[in-house]
Amino acid sequence: MPVDLVKTKNPPVRTSKRPQEPVKPYPYRSEEVVFVNRTDSITLQGTLTMPESSGPFRAVILLSGSGPNDRDELIWGHRVFLVLADYLTQQGIAVLRYDDRGVGRSGGNYDEATFENFALDALAAFEYLKTRPEINQDHIGFIGHSEGGAIAPLAASKSGEVSFIVLMAAPGYNAIQAEEHGLVSQWENSYRNNGASEEAISFKCNLLSEIFNTAREETDLNTARDKIHDLIKNSEPSLRELSEEDRKKIEMESVESYNMDWVLSTGFLNILRYDPQSTLSNVSCSVLAINGTKDFQMPYQNLSGIEEALKLGGNTDCTIGKLEGLNHIFQTAETGQESEYSVIEETISPQALTLISDWIKK
Repeated sequence: MPVDLVKTKNPPVRTSKRPQEPVKPYPYRSEEVVFVNRTDSITLQGTLTMPESSGPFRAVILLSGSGPNDRDELIWGHRVFLVLADYLTQQGIAVLRYDDRGVGRSGGNYDEATFENFALDALAAFEYLKTRPEINQDHIGFIGHSEGGAIAPLAASKSGEVSFIVLMAAPGYNAIQAEEHGLVSQWENSYRNNGASEEAISFKCNLLSEIFNTAREETDLNTARDKIHDLIKNSEPSLRELSEEDRKKIEMESVESYNMDWVLSTGFLNILRYDPQSTLSNVSCSVLAINGTKDFQMPYQNLSGIEEALKLGGNTDCTIGKLEGLNHIFQTAETGQESEYSVIEETISPQALTLISDWIKK
């Protein structure tokens, strides 16, 4: 899931050069396209890029990470999907990228959508490509980044026609159950970078675990909200034992000012309740799963979970790539922290681009 969940103090601004971003005119065809998710009655719009030759071409559909993203997946000033689509198209692969529902020129409501809804959007894009004579219908797949790496296998498990999926920094374990590399570890990493004491980090992460488990298990939202408020209230004695500085560093200065209602949003509940192991065990197509060793949002240990789940379902057609020194958006990084994303000029490491392209064309 991609999971850009840790609060950040800086907006995604463009502070550096972006040498990998393509400049028009492109050396390939670029076409605005419209397709429909008929199940949800949603019209989606995107860009289809294809080589200048006649085809038919292998094709990929790009599925973005968490939060409402446009077709270029703008992250900290980097147009990740624009760069990825440009590279793959120049390698002879057709690429469809589209605005998330409720974003840009696509209809629908992003905030109310579940993972199932997003999977139906992806399959609508798949069905659209099947209507195009330039596309090789036997070689259409998905590339999912972060949360898109949850949507790709979900869509593939619903269709026997999907040829392949590429999982970029995708979840391999349940967000809560994977203690060392799960959801809470993102906050733990953030608090440690803020300089919080281990006592404060332990207190806050234990509280978050209880809150997330409550949100995940309790089906009635009002009951869940009441239980979460009780958990926060009951944590007050332990919170008071921490210094004022520590409370600031773990973003909980007082019980009264601390609001966690956002965990009950549809988007966050999607993440808490998604079961990668179950979904991946139902995927029968070819899979490439890659992760950077400096990814602190979706740690590379998730690769083991992906491989385990696929094998559990009898799928041995899986390639695993652990890429040294790359962060969550596959930049060559020094620390891997989010604060570094915007100042790195590279958008996607050539190593990652080459690996993806070569694997799709094999």
